[in-house]
Parts: sequence; C-alpha cells; structure tokens
Amino acid sequence: MLEDLDSGLEAHGHRFVRYGDDVCMFVRRRRAAERVTAGVAGFVEERLRLRVSGKKSSVRPASSVTLPGFGFFFAPRGRVKVRVVPKAVKRL
Repeated sequence: MLEDLDSGLEAHGHRFVRYGDDVCMFVRRRRAAERVTAGVAGFVEERLRLRVSGKKSSVRPASSVTLPGFGFFFAPRGRVKVRVVPKAVKRL
C-alpha cells in the first residue's frame, strides 16, 4: 500500500528509507523537512486513508534517527551513512 508513497517521493527526488511502515526522509534544511513532512502526512491520510501518529512523527537530524537495529551518521563530504546501533550489537 505504501508503494504509492515510495513512487511519489522518488518522483520528487527525495532521499528516503522505509522499514515497514516507518519512513525516514532526508532533506538539507529544517524548513524543507517540515514542508515535506506535512505533504507526506497529508498524502498518507487523504489518499491512502491511513493514520499518521503525531507523537511518533518528528523532524530531526539524521544522526539522531534510528530504525530497528540501524542508525545513521554523517560521513566526510556531507554524506549520510548507515550504521548498526550499539543496542543491536549488544543484543546479538
């Protein structure tokens, strides 16, 4: 069902990661993040008729975001890379 969302984000040139129903979108500026978040929430609620949790939705730096077992960090030249979170390593 979220493939329509994926297609829309790709069509607009957004970088994103989706894990199940969790989505992380990557933009350069906070204002752009707020605009994209509002647009995606509207799309999901109106077109897909799904509920977006206001408590779980937020605009944060990529370095503070985690998906189950994975996080992100800033690499040289402004790149964002994927890392395994320490909690997942400890569990393993």
